[in-house]
Amino acid sequence: MMISRSFTPSILMLAISTVMVGCGGGGSGGDSSSSNGGGTENSNSDNTNPKPVTCAETQYLEEGACKNKAVQNIQSLPFSTLIQGQRYPLSLQTDQGLVVTFSSNTPNICSVNGSELKALKVGQCTLGLTQAGTAKVLALNSSMTVNVTCAADQYLENNVCVDKLKQTITPLKMKYILTESIYSLDVESSAKLPVKINSLSSATCTYSNGELKGISAGACTLKLTQEGDTKTLAAESKTISFDVFKASSMSEAPDINNCYAGKLSAKFRNDFLNELNTVRALHGLPSITYDYAREDEMMQTALILAANNILTHYPEANTNCYSDIGAVGARTSSLEMGVRQNKNDYSPAESITSMVHDKLNLFAGDVGHRLWMLNPFLKKSAYGSVNAPSFRDTRFPYVVGTSYKVVYPFENPTTAPLGVIAYPYHKYPAKYYMPGSILSISVLTDQKNFFANRNVDYAKANVVVTERSSGAKQKISNIRYENIGVPNHIQFNFDDLKLNVIYDVQLSNVLVNGQPKEYSYWFKVDNK
Repeated sequence: MMISRSFTPSILMLAISTVMVGCGGGGSGGDSSSSNGGGTENSNSDNTNPKPVTCAETQYLEEGACKNKAVQNIQSLPFSTLIQGQRYPLSLQTDQGLVVTFSSNTPNICSVNGSELKALKVGQCTLGLTQAGTAKVLALNSSMTVNVTCAADQYLENNVCVDKLKQTITPLKMKYILTESIYSLDVESSAKLPVKINSLSSATCTYSNGELKGISAGACTLKLTQEGDTKTLAAESKTISFDVFKASSMSEAPDINNCYAGKLSAKFRNDFLNELNTVRALHGLPSITYDYAREDEMMQTALILAANNILTHYPEANTNCYSDIGAVGARTSSLEMGVRQNKNDYSPAESITSMVHDKLNLFAGDVGHRLWMLNPFLKKSAYGSVNAPSFRDTRFPYVVGTSYKVVYPFENPTTAPLGVIAYPYHKYPAKYYMPGSILSISVLTDQKNFFANRNVDYAKANVVVTERSSGAKQKISNIRYENIGVPNHIQFNFDDLKLNVIYDVQLSNVLVNGQPKEYSYWFKVDNK
Protein backbone atom coordinates (compact mmCIF):
# COMPACT_ATOMS: atom_id res chain seq x y z
CA MET A 1 0.00 0.00 0.00
CA MET A 2 2.84 2.32 0.68
CA ILE A 3 4.18 1.75 -2.82
CA SER A 4 0.79 2.47 -4.35
CA ARG A 5 0.33 5.79 -2.49
CA SER A 6 3.83 6.89 -3.41
CA PHE A 7 3.29 6.25 -7.20
CA THR A 8 0.04 8.17 -7.61
CA PRO A 9 1.40 11.73 -7.02
CA SER A 10 4.22 11.09 -9.52
CA ILE A 11 1.71 10.52 -12.30
CA LEU A 12 -0.11 13.79 -11.48
CA MET A 13 3.04 15.83 -11.37
CA LEU A 14 4.22 14.49 -14.80
CA ALA A 15 0.94 15.48 -16.41
CA ILE A 16 1.25 19.08 -15.24
CA SER A 17 4.80 19.20 -16.36
CA THR A 18 3.77 18.07 -19.80
CA VAL A 19 1.20 20.87 -20.05
CA MET A 20 3.75 23.42 -18.93
CA VAL A 21 6.36 22.27 -21.40
CA GLY A 22 3.77 22.36 -24.19
CA CYS A 23 3.14 26.05 -23.66
CA GLY A 24 6.78 26.82 -23.29
CA GLY A 25 6.61 27.58 -19.55
CA GLY A 26 9.60 27.65 -17.30
CA GLY A 27 8.06 25.72 -14.34
CA SER A 28 9.75 22.64 -12.85
CA GLY A 29 6.72 20.38 -13.05
CA GLY A 30 6.40 20.07 -9.21
CA ASP A 31 8.50 18.67 -6.37
CA SER A 32 9.73 15.13 -6.75
CA SER A 33 9.76 14.43 -3.00
CA SER A 34 8.13 11.17 -2.15
CA SER A 35 5.47 10.65 0.46
CA ASN A 36 6.62 10.19 4.06
CA GLY A 37 6.84 6.98 5.82
CA GLY A 38 3.41 7.44 7.31
CA GLY A 39 1.95 7.55 3.78
CA THR A 40 0.63 11.11 4.05
CA GLU A 41 0.93 13.22 0.75
CA ASN A 42 3.07 16.31 1.22
CA SER A 43 4.14 17.71 -2.25
CA ASN A 44 5.37 21.36 -2.32
CA SER A 45 5.90 21.05 1.26
CA ASP A 46 8.30 24.04 1.11
CA ASN A 47 5.97 26.38 -1.03
CA THR A 48 2.51 27.41 -0.11
CA ASN A 49 1.81 28.92 -3.75
CA PRO A 50 2.44 27.29 -7.18
CA LYS A 51 5.13 28.88 -9.44
CA PRO A 52 3.73 31.39 -12.10
CA VAL A 53 3.54 30.35 -15.76
CA THR A 54 5.57 32.62 -18.25
CA CYS A 55 5.18 32.51 -22.08
CA ALA A 56 7.58 33.42 -24.91
CA GLU A 57 7.45 36.91 -26.49
CA THR A 58 5.56 35.49 -29.46
CA GLN A 59 2.88 33.99 -27.14
CA TYR A 60 0.24 35.03 -24.70
CA LEU A 61 -1.26 33.25 -21.68
CA GLU A 62 -4.88 32.31 -21.74
CA GLU A 63 -6.61 30.02 -19.19
CA GLY A 64 -3.30 28.87 -17.84
CA ALA A 65 -1.90 27.93 -21.28
CA CYS A 66 0.50 29.76 -23.66
CA LYS A 67 -0.93 30.45 -27.11
CA ASN A 68 0.93 31.73 -30.20
CA LYS A 69 0.20 35.33 -31.15
CA ALA A 70 -1.41 35.88 -34.57
CA VAL A 71 0.88 36.94 -37.43
CA GLN A 72 -0.16 40.11 -39.30
CA ASN A 73 -0.19 40.14 -43.09
CA ILE A 74 -0.68 43.06 -45.47
CA GLN A 75 -1.89 43.43 -49.03
CA SER A 76 0.00 45.36 -51.71
CA LEU A 77 -0.37 49.10 -52.02
CA PRO A 78 -3.02 50.25 -54.51
CA PHE A 79 -0.33 51.71 -56.82
CA SER A 80 2.54 49.93 -58.56
CA THR A 81 4.43 53.07 -59.61
CA LEU A 82 4.52 56.68 -58.54
CA ILE A 83 4.58 59.76 -60.76
CA GLN A 84 7.13 62.40 -59.85
CA GLY A 85 5.52 65.44 -58.23
CA GLN A 86 2.23 63.72 -57.38
CA ARG A 87 0.75 62.93 -53.95
CA TYR A 88 -0.85 59.67 -52.86
CA PRO A 89 -3.06 58.86 -49.82
CA LEU A 90 -1.69 56.14 -47.54
CA SER A 91 -4.34 53.97 -45.88
CA LEU A 92 -3.64 50.32 -45.20
CA GLN A 93 -4.76 47.77 -42.61
CA THR A 94 -3.38 44.35 -41.86
CA ASP A 95 -5.49 41.24 -42.12
CA GLN A 96 -6.01 41.64 -38.39
CA GLY A 97 -7.79 44.95 -38.95
CA LEU A 98 -4.99 47.07 -37.49
CA VAL A 99 -3.80 50.34 -39.07
CA VAL A 100 -0.32 50.37 -40.64
CA THR A 101 2.06 53.28 -40.07
CA PHE A 102 4.29 54.44 -42.96
CA SER A 103 7.69 56.09 -43.11
CA SER A 104 10.16 56.79 -45.95
CA ASN A 105 13.52 55.07 -46.00
CA THR A 106 14.51 57.13 -49.09
CA PRO A 107 13.53 60.71 -48.18
CA ASN A 108 15.34 62.14 -51.24
CA ILE A 109 13.08 60.08 -53.51
CA CYS A 110 9.77 60.17 -51.61
CA SER A 111 8.41 61.65 -48.38
CA VAL A 112 5.67 60.63 -45.97
CA ASN A 113 3.68 63.22 -44.07
CA GLY A 114 1.03 61.64 -41.93
CA SER A 115 -1.17 59.66 -44.27
CA GLU A 116 0.17 61.26 -47.47
CA LEU A 117 3.00 60.09 -49.73
CA LYS A 118 4.70 62.46 -52.16
CA ALA A 119 6.94 61.35 -55.04
CA LEU A 120 9.84 63.79 -55.13
CA LYS A 121 12.33 62.41 -57.63
CA VAL A 122 12.66 59.62 -60.18
CA GLY A 123 14.12 56.50 -58.57
CA GLN A 124 13.17 53.74 -56.13
CA CYS A 125 11.03 54.81 -53.18
CA THR A 126 11.41 52.46 -50.19
CA LEU A 127 8.66 52.68 -47.57
CA GLY A 128 8.82 51.38 -44.03
CA LEU A 129 5.57 49.73 -42.84
CA THR A 130 5.02 49.16 -39.12
CA GLN A 131 2.22 48.02 -36.85
CA ALA A 132 2.83 47.68 -33.10
CA GLY A 133 0.54 44.71 -32.68
CA THR A 134 -1.56 43.84 -29.58
CA ALA A 135 -1.41 41.41 -26.69
CA LYS A 136 -2.58 38.67 -29.02
CA VAL A 137 -1.16 39.92 -32.36
CA LEU A 138 2.48 40.11 -33.36
CA ALA A 139 3.99 43.42 -34.40
CA LEU A 140 4.59 44.11 -38.11
CA ASN A 141 7.88 45.56 -39.35
CA SER A 142 8.18 45.44 -43.14
CA SER A 143 9.25 47.47 -46.17
CA MET A 144 8.02 47.95 -49.70
CA THR A 145 9.74 49.42 -52.79
CA VAL A 146 7.86 51.40 -55.44
CA ASN A 147 9.38 53.01 -58.57
CA VAL A 148 8.98 56.74 -59.09
CA THR A 149 8.72 57.53 -62.81
CA CYS A 150 7.79 60.40 -65.10
CA ALA A 151 4.20 60.86 -66.23
CA ALA A 152 3.09 59.39 -69.58
CA ASP A 153 3.31 62.87 -71.13
CA GLN A 154 6.85 63.42 -69.84
CA TYR A 155 10.34 62.07 -70.45
CA LEU A 156 13.42 61.88 -68.26
CA GLU A 157 16.33 64.15 -69.12
CA ASN A 158 19.28 64.75 -66.79
CA ASN A 159 17.27 63.02 -64.06
CA VAL A 160 14.46 65.58 -64.40
CA CYS A 161 10.99 64.94 -65.83
CA VAL A 162 10.35 67.21 -68.83
CA ASP A 163 6.96 67.69 -70.50
CA LYS A 164 6.78 66.08 -73.94
CA LEU A 165 6.37 68.40 -76.90
CA LYS A 166 2.88 68.73 -78.35
CA GLN A 167 2.59 68.35 -82.12
CA THR A 168 -0.04 68.84 -84.77
CA ILE A 169 -0.62 67.57 -88.30
CA THR A 170 -1.52 70.09 -90.97
CA PRO A 171 -4.11 68.49 -93.27
CA LEU A 172 -2.96 67.98 -96.84
CA LYS A 173 -4.16 70.46 -99.45
CA MET A 174 -4.99 68.54 -102.61
CA LYS A 175 -7.65 69.17 -105.22
CA TYR A 176 -7.29 66.11 -107.42
CA ILE A 177 -5.05 63.34 -108.72
CA LEU A 178 -5.20 61.35 -111.95
CA THR A 179 -5.47 57.66 -112.58
CA GLU A 180 -2.32 55.93 -113.79
CA SER A 181 -0.29 58.62 -112.03
CA ILE A 182 2.14 58.53 -109.10
CA TYR A 183 2.77 61.39 -106.66
CA SER A 184 5.44 61.83 -104.00
CA LEU A 185 4.20 62.70 -100.51
CA ASP A 186 6.45 63.12 -97.48
CA VAL A 187 4.38 64.91 -94.84
CA GLU A 188 5.88 66.09 -91.54
CA SER A 189 4.18 67.12 -88.32
CA SER A 190 4.81 70.44 -86.58
CA ALA A 191 7.55 68.62 -84.63
CA LYS A 192 9.28 67.66 -87.91
CA LEU A 193 8.40 63.97 -87.43
CA PRO A 194 7.28 61.89 -90.43
CA VAL A 195 3.53 61.47 -90.73
CA LYS A 196 2.11 58.05 -91.52
CA ILE A 197 -0.37 58.06 -94.40
CA ASN A 198 -2.98 55.33 -94.95
CA SER A 199 -5.51 55.13 -97.75
CA LEU A 200 -9.08 54.55 -96.56
CA SER A 201 -10.27 54.04 -100.14
CA SER A 202 -7.88 51.58 -101.74
CA ALA A 203 -10.22 51.05 -104.70
CA THR A 204 -9.56 54.60 -105.89
CA CYS A 205 -6.10 55.36 -104.48
CA THR A 206 -3.24 53.65 -102.66
CA TYR A 207 -0.31 54.93 -100.63
CA SER A 208 2.92 53.05 -100.00
CA ASN A 209 6.58 53.93 -99.46
CA GLY A 210 6.04 57.64 -99.96
CA GLU A 211 4.02 57.30 -103.17
CA LEU A 212 0.36 58.06 -103.78
CA LYS A 213 -1.19 56.31 -106.79
CA GLY A 214 -4.45 57.04 -108.56
CA ILE A 215 -6.28 53.76 -109.26
CA SER A 216 -9.79 54.58 -110.48
CA ALA A 217 -12.15 57.54 -110.67
CA GLY A 218 -13.90 58.46 -107.44
CA ALA A 219 -13.05 59.95 -104.05
CA CYS A 220 -9.73 59.27 -102.36
CA THR A 221 -9.59 59.51 -98.56
CA LEU A 222 -6.30 59.51 -96.68
CA LYS A 223 -5.73 59.27 -92.91
CA LEU A 224 -2.69 60.99 -91.41
CA THR A 225 -1.24 59.92 -88.06
CA GLN A 226 1.90 60.62 -86.03
CA GLU A 227 2.39 58.51 -82.91
CA GLY A 228 5.07 60.63 -81.29
CA ASP A 229 8.33 59.48 -79.76
CA THR A 230 10.13 59.52 -76.43
CA LYS A 231 10.06 63.34 -76.34
CA THR A 232 6.93 64.10 -78.36
CA LEU A 233 3.24 63.42 -77.76
CA ALA A 234 1.12 61.71 -80.37
CA ALA A 235 -0.67 64.10 -82.73
CA GLU A 236 -4.39 64.21 -83.35
CA SER A 237 -5.04 62.25 -86.55
CA LYS A 238 -6.42 63.98 -89.64
CA THR A 239 -8.30 62.83 -92.74
CA ILE A 240 -8.55 64.39 -96.18
CA SER A 241 -10.66 63.56 -99.24
CA PHE A 242 -10.18 64.66 -102.85
CA ASP A 243 -11.13 63.63 -106.37
CA VAL A 244 -9.49 61.02 -108.56
CA PHE A 245 -10.09 61.70 -112.25
CA LYS A 246 -9.45 59.50 -115.23
CA ALA A 247 -6.40 60.84 -117.00
CA SER A 248 -8.20 60.68 -120.35
CA SER A 249 -10.89 63.06 -119.08
CA MET A 250 -8.51 65.94 -118.42
CA SER A 251 -8.23 68.75 -120.93
CA GLU A 252 -4.81 69.86 -122.13
CA ALA A 253 -5.65 73.49 -121.37
CA PRO A 254 -4.94 74.60 -117.80
CA ASP A 255 -7.66 76.34 -115.79
CA ILE A 256 -5.98 78.68 -113.32
CA ASN A 257 -9.27 79.91 -111.87
CA ASN A 258 -10.19 76.37 -110.81
CA CYS A 259 -6.59 75.28 -110.17
CA TYR A 260 -6.48 72.55 -112.81
CA ALA A 261 -3.07 72.13 -114.38
CA GLY A 262 -4.30 70.48 -117.55
CA LYS A 263 -2.27 67.91 -119.46
CA LEU A 264 1.01 68.20 -121.29
CA SER A 265 0.74 67.92 -125.04
CA ALA A 266 2.35 64.92 -126.70
CA LYS A 267 4.52 67.29 -128.73
CA PHE A 268 5.94 69.00 -125.63
CA ARG A 269 6.53 65.62 -124.00
CA ASN A 270 8.45 64.25 -127.00
CA ASP A 271 10.40 67.47 -127.56
CA PHE A 272 11.50 67.49 -123.91
CA LEU A 273 12.74 63.90 -123.96
CA ASN A 274 14.54 64.24 -127.30
CA GLU A 275 16.28 67.46 -126.33
CA LEU A 276 17.37 66.18 -122.94
CA ASN A 277 18.81 63.00 -124.43
CA THR A 278 20.60 65.05 -127.10
CA VAL A 279 22.36 67.02 -124.38
CA ARG A 280 23.23 63.93 -122.38
CA ALA A 281 24.72 62.30 -125.48
CA LEU A 282 27.06 65.30 -125.90
CA HIS A 283 28.53 64.35 -122.52
CA GLY A 284 28.74 60.62 -123.16
CA LEU A 285 25.81 59.85 -120.85
CA PRO A 286 23.14 57.18 -121.43
CA SER A 287 19.65 58.17 -122.60
CA ILE A 288 16.72 58.29 -120.21
CA THR A 289 13.06 57.29 -120.64
CA TYR A 290 9.95 59.37 -120.05
CA ASP A 291 8.26 59.01 -116.65
CA TYR A 292 4.57 59.18 -117.65
CA ALA A 293 3.41 58.38 -114.11
CA ARG A 294 5.07 61.53 -112.72
CA GLU A 295 3.87 63.94 -115.38
CA ASP A 296 0.84 65.23 -113.50
CA GLU A 297 2.99 65.78 -110.41
CA MET A 298 5.22 68.06 -112.54
CA MET A 299 2.16 69.75 -114.04
CA GLN A 300 0.80 70.58 -110.57
CA THR A 301 4.22 71.98 -109.65
CA ALA A 302 4.28 74.13 -112.79
CA LEU A 303 0.73 75.27 -111.96
CA ILE A 304 1.86 76.78 -108.64
CA LEU A 305 4.64 78.73 -110.38
CA ALA A 306 2.37 80.03 -113.13
CA ALA A 307 -0.56 80.87 -110.86
CA ASN A 308 1.62 82.99 -108.59
CA ASN A 309 4.40 84.31 -110.85
CA ILE A 310 6.92 82.83 -108.43
CA LEU A 311 10.03 80.71 -108.67
CA THR A 312 10.75 78.67 -105.55
CA HIS A 313 11.41 75.10 -104.51
CA TYR A 314 9.40 75.74 -101.32
CA PRO A 315 6.03 77.34 -102.13
CA GLU A 316 3.99 78.56 -99.17
CA ALA A 317 0.69 76.86 -98.34
CA ASN A 318 -1.23 80.12 -98.82
CA THR A 319 -0.18 80.58 -102.45
CA ASN A 320 -2.72 80.33 -105.24
CA CYS A 321 -3.47 76.80 -106.46
CA TYR A 322 -1.19 75.34 -103.79
CA SER A 323 -1.19 71.55 -103.41
CA ASP A 324 1.05 69.30 -101.40
CA ILE A 325 1.60 67.32 -104.58
CA GLY A 326 2.94 70.39 -106.34
CA ALA A 327 4.97 71.45 -103.31
CA VAL A 328 6.71 68.10 -103.00
CA GLY A 329 7.24 68.10 -106.75
CA ALA A 330 8.94 71.49 -106.47
CA ARG A 331 11.48 70.05 -104.04
CA THR A 332 12.35 67.20 -106.39
CA SER A 333 12.56 68.99 -109.72
CA SER A 334 14.38 71.70 -111.65
CA LEU A 335 12.21 74.78 -112.08
CA GLU A 336 11.77 77.74 -114.40
CA MET A 337 9.31 80.61 -114.45
CA GLY A 338 9.13 83.43 -116.97
CA VAL A 339 6.81 86.00 -118.43
CA ARG A 340 6.09 85.90 -122.16
CA GLN A 341 4.63 88.11 -124.84
CA ASN A 342 2.78 85.27 -126.53
CA LYS A 343 1.11 82.22 -125.07
CA ASN A 344 2.75 78.81 -125.64
CA ASP A 345 5.87 80.26 -127.25
CA TYR A 346 8.31 78.72 -124.76
CA SER A 347 9.28 75.27 -126.00
CA PRO A 348 10.92 72.40 -124.08
CA ALA A 349 14.03 72.84 -126.27
CA GLU A 350 14.40 76.44 -125.05
CA SER A 351 13.93 75.25 -121.49
CA ILE A 352 16.60 72.54 -121.78
CA THR A 353 19.03 75.03 -123.37
CA SER A 354 18.50 77.46 -120.51
CA MET A 355 19.00 74.74 -117.94
CA VAL A 356 22.23 73.53 -119.53
CA HIS A 357 24.12 76.81 -119.60
CA ASP A 358 22.41 77.85 -116.30
CA LYS A 359 23.50 81.44 -116.89
CA LEU A 360 20.04 82.69 -115.89
CA ASN A 361 19.93 80.76 -112.62
CA LEU A 362 18.11 82.69 -109.91
CA PHE A 363 21.07 82.04 -107.63
CA ALA A 364 24.29 83.57 -108.95
CA GLY A 365 27.11 81.07 -109.36
CA ASP A 366 24.79 78.06 -109.13
CA VAL A 367 24.78 75.38 -111.86
CA GLY A 368 22.53 72.88 -110.10
CA HIS A 369 20.09 72.56 -113.01
CA ARG A 370 22.91 71.46 -115.33
CA LEU A 371 24.38 69.04 -112.81
CA TRP A 372 21.07 67.27 -112.23
CA MET A 373 20.52 67.07 -115.98
CA LEU A 374 23.96 65.50 -116.42
CA ASN A 375 23.54 63.08 -113.52
CA PRO A 376 24.81 59.71 -114.86
CA PHE A 377 22.43 57.83 -112.55
CA LEU A 378 19.31 59.55 -113.91
CA LYS A 379 17.12 56.91 -115.60
CA LYS A 380 13.88 58.79 -116.31
CA SER A 381 12.24 62.18 -116.03
CA ALA A 382 8.89 63.91 -116.52
CA TYR A 383 8.12 67.41 -117.74
CA GLY A 384 5.57 69.97 -116.65
CA SER A 385 4.65 73.25 -118.37
CA VAL A 386 1.71 75.53 -117.58
CA ASN A 387 1.02 78.74 -119.51
CA ALA A 388 -1.40 81.25 -118.03
CA PRO A 389 -2.35 84.91 -118.14
CA SER A 390 -0.02 86.97 -115.97
CA PHE A 391 -1.64 89.11 -113.30
CA ARG A 392 1.52 90.96 -112.26
CA ASP A 393 3.17 92.35 -115.36
CA THR A 394 1.00 93.88 -118.09
CA ARG A 395 3.99 94.29 -120.46
CA PHE A 396 4.12 90.51 -120.71
CA PRO A 397 0.57 89.18 -120.60
CA TYR A 398 1.50 85.52 -120.16
CA VAL A 399 3.50 83.58 -117.61
CA VAL A 400 4.87 80.06 -117.95
CA GLY A 401 5.87 77.70 -115.17
CA THR A 402 8.18 74.80 -116.03
CA SER A 403 9.41 71.83 -114.03
CA TYR A 404 11.11 68.55 -114.72
CA LYS A 405 11.68 65.66 -112.37
CA VAL A 406 15.32 65.06 -111.41
CA VAL A 407 15.37 63.65 -107.87
CA TYR A 408 14.85 59.88 -107.59
CA PRO A 409 16.20 57.21 -105.21
CA PHE A 410 19.08 56.42 -107.66
CA GLU A 411 19.31 52.83 -106.49
CA ASN A 412 20.42 51.30 -109.79
CA PRO A 413 23.92 51.37 -111.35
CA THR A 414 24.83 53.46 -114.39
CA THR A 415 26.43 52.47 -117.67
CA ALA A 416 28.10 55.87 -118.02
CA PRO A 417 31.91 55.56 -118.39
CA LEU A 418 34.14 56.37 -115.43
CA GLY A 419 35.90 59.70 -115.57
CA VAL A 420 34.97 63.32 -116.17
CA ILE A 421 31.53 64.71 -116.98
CA ALA A 422 32.45 68.18 -118.10
CA TYR A 423 30.73 71.27 -119.50
CA PRO A 424 31.47 72.13 -122.27
CA TYR A 425 32.85 68.83 -123.57
CA HIS A 426 34.56 68.06 -126.88
CA LYS A 427 32.83 69.63 -129.89
CA TYR A 428 29.99 71.48 -128.21
CA PRO A 429 27.12 73.29 -130.00
CA ALA A 430 27.17 77.00 -129.23
CA LYS A 431 23.36 76.98 -128.73
CA TYR A 432 23.97 75.37 -125.32
CA TYR A 433 26.50 77.99 -124.26
CA MET A 434 25.90 81.58 -123.21
CA PRO A 435 28.87 83.96 -122.87
CA GLY A 436 30.02 84.00 -119.27
CA SER A 437 28.55 80.59 -118.46
CA ILE A 438 30.23 78.78 -115.58
CA LEU A 439 32.30 75.74 -116.60
CA SER A 440 31.99 72.60 -114.48
CA ILE A 441 33.57 69.17 -114.03
CA SER A 442 32.19 66.14 -112.19
CA VAL A 443 34.10 62.89 -111.77
CA LEU A 444 32.33 59.53 -111.88
CA THR A 445 34.36 57.14 -109.71
CA ASP A 446 31.74 54.51 -108.87
CA GLN A 447 29.14 53.19 -111.34
CA LYS A 448 27.23 51.11 -108.80
CA ASN A 449 26.57 53.48 -105.91
CA PHE A 450 25.40 57.05 -106.42
CA PHE A 451 26.50 58.24 -102.99
CA ALA A 452 29.90 56.54 -103.22
CA ASN A 453 30.84 59.35 -105.60
CA ARG A 454 31.13 61.68 -102.63
CA ASN A 455 34.61 60.25 -102.19
CA VAL A 456 36.05 63.06 -104.35
CA ASP A 457 37.86 65.99 -102.70
CA TYR A 458 38.65 69.11 -104.73
CA ALA A 459 40.05 71.19 -101.85
CA LYS A 460 43.62 71.06 -103.23
CA ALA A 461 42.75 70.53 -106.88
CA ASN A 462 44.43 72.56 -109.60
CA VAL A 463 42.69 73.54 -112.87
CA VAL A 464 44.74 74.55 -115.92
CA VAL A 465 43.05 75.61 -119.19
CA THR A 466 45.30 76.03 -122.24
CA GLU A 467 44.40 77.44 -125.63
CA ARG A 468 45.71 74.69 -127.88
CA SER A 469 46.65 76.84 -130.90
CA SER A 470 48.67 79.42 -128.97
CA GLY A 471 49.61 77.50 -125.84
CA ALA A 472 48.33 80.39 -123.74
CA LYS A 473 47.27 79.52 -120.20
CA GLN A 474 43.91 81.00 -119.26
CA LYS A 475 43.33 82.93 -116.04
CA ILE A 476 41.07 80.76 -113.86
CA SER A 477 38.62 82.45 -111.48
CA ASN A 478 35.60 81.79 -109.27
CA ILE A 479 36.60 78.24 -108.31
CA ARG A 480 33.92 76.52 -106.25
CA TYR A 481 33.24 72.91 -105.37
CA GLU A 482 30.51 70.99 -103.56
CA ASN A 483 28.45 67.79 -103.64
CA ILE A 484 25.55 67.93 -106.06
CA GLY A 485 24.51 66.06 -109.20
CA VAL A 486 26.96 63.12 -109.34
CA PRO A 487 27.32 64.02 -106.39
CA ASN A 488 30.59 65.98 -106.75
CA HIS A 489 31.74 68.83 -108.91
CA ILE A 490 34.17 71.70 -109.28
CA GLN A 491 33.25 74.84 -111.21
CA PHE A 492 35.23 77.81 -112.53
CA ASN A 493 35.42 80.58 -115.11
CA PHE A 494 38.12 81.94 -117.34
CA ASP A 495 38.21 85.21 -119.22
CA ASP A 496 37.41 85.57 -122.90
CA LEU A 497 36.30 82.06 -123.89
CA LYS A 498 36.37 82.15 -127.70
CA LEU A 499 34.11 80.25 -130.04
CA ASN A 500 35.58 77.70 -132.44
CA VAL A 501 38.79 77.48 -130.41
CA ILE A 502 40.02 74.24 -128.84
CA TYR A 503 40.89 74.40 -125.15
CA ASP A 504 42.70 71.67 -123.23
CA VAL A 505 41.76 71.23 -119.58
CA GLN A 506 44.03 69.60 -117.00
CA LEU A 507 42.55 68.79 -113.57
CA SER A 508 45.18 67.59 -111.10
CA ASN A 509 45.57 66.76 -107.42
CA VAL A 510 42.00 65.55 -107.11
CA LEU A 511 41.78 63.25 -104.09
CA VAL A 512 39.72 60.14 -104.76
CA ASN A 513 39.44 58.02 -101.63
CA GLY A 514 42.40 60.04 -100.38
CA GLN A 515 44.60 59.27 -103.40
CA PRO A 516 45.63 62.03 -105.85
CA LYS A 517 44.26 61.66 -109.39
CA GLU A 518 44.58 63.63 -112.64
CA TYR A 519 42.02 64.10 -115.42
CA SER A 520 42.20 65.83 -118.79
CA TYR A 521 39.85 66.59 -121.68
CA TRP A 522 39.34 69.17 -124.43
CA PHE A 523 36.41 71.23 -125.66
CA LYS A 524 35.46 73.65 -128.42
CA VAL A 525 32.28 75.70 -128.37
CA ASP A 526 31.32 75.46 -132.00
CA ASN A 527 28.89 77.77 -133.77
CA LYS A 528 29.57 76.46 -137.26
